[in-house]
Amino acid sequence: MSRRSFVAWSCVLGAGAALTGCAPSVKGKAPAPAQYKDFTYDKVVWSGCHVNCGSRCPLQLYVKDGTVVRVGTDTEGTDDFAPGAISQMRSCVRGRTNRQRIYNQTRIEKPLRRVAGTKRGEGIYEEISWDEAIKEITDTMKEIKAEYGNDAFYIQYGTGQLGGSIARSWHPDRSAFARLMNLWGGYLRHYCDYSTGQINWELPLFNGAAYANNEVTDLVNSKNIVLFGNNPANTRMSGSAMQYLITQVRLQNPSARIIVVDPHLSDTAVGVANEWIPIRPCTDMALIAGMIYYLHKGGKLDEQFIRSKFIGFYSDTFIEDVKQAEPTSTAFMGLDKAGALTIKEDLSYEAYLMGTGGYAGSGEKTPEWAA
Repeated sequence: MSRRSFVAWSCVLGAGAALTGCAPSVKGKAPAPAQYKDFTYDKVVWSGCHVNCGSRCPLQLYVKDGTVVRVGTDTEGTDDFAPGAISQMRSCVRGRTNRQRIYNQTRIEKPLRRVAGTKRGEGIYEEISWDEAIKEITDTMKEIKAEYGNDAFYIQYGTGQLGGSIARSWHPDRSAFARLMNLWGGYLRHYCDYSTGQINWELPLFNGAAYANNEVTDLVNSKNIVLFGNNPANTRMSGSAMQYLITQVRLQNPSARIIVVDPHLSDTAVGVANEWIPIRPCTDMALIAGMIYYLHKGGKLDEQFIRSKFIGFYSDTFIEDVKQAEPTSTAFMGLDKAGALTIKEDLSYEAYLMGTGGYAGSGEKTPEWAA
């Protein structure tokens, strides 16, 4: 058994032993199993889960006397996992706990204003009416717009309700507040986002478009799946998300290799992976550099493809590539408005890998270096 396998199984067995050791000691007759308690309700209404995992699973809310008494999940139609088929979008535990969020004692149900004279962070608020809150916000927005213009209003990515199917609040520019601000003269939006910033630019180079990919059910035909710091068993675990898809891969295609690269032994690594690579935190890019170095030195890279699709990889064309790619629009961040682009040294990725040019003295990014 390898050291890596030993560590992985040690963690799993250790966790089991710890849970067993923490179990209370019961003497005598074992307690009877819990009995299912029936409940009554007046009606069932459809809702949706919005916990920012992207799935937006449908929920069935059982209502009694105007109060949600239970949260159910999707039970409609067939449950087939195949191209063109529709599988039930069964919500995970987070979605099924929406009732706890609805009636949580910490939920803010009325407008609160920080008491005058108190400091931010002290948590001292006073309750005000909705009319008073709306008027105060409106007056402040008018003052800001009059003095600074609409560019002073910034809507942070992830703010409010994104991805609502009924509200049609995706893309972020289509959320209710964004549409309101457009009617009021516009706002300062964010550049890119934390979910698809790289995908939007990289996938068109490979596939021709960012989202013109295969249907998700085709994942079961994959031979090799690598997850870098991705733990969908904890982050995307619903019936329509990544963990469900990878579980289907494990069930329908046992020969597929699923590799998890993660500093800690995640639930995904334990549950579905064939191999766990426990790198040190923040060394993802070092691992990637070592892999590319290996391919580059061994002549395994598609040089023609890289030269036609990417800018700044090879040393011999780096300066000319960058000059040709320099933006001409003044809207681009970092544009040299004087029109003069001066490149004094080789900062290509090849130079980085080999430790030459602007990276002289940094050494070659060999697999041994990455380790």
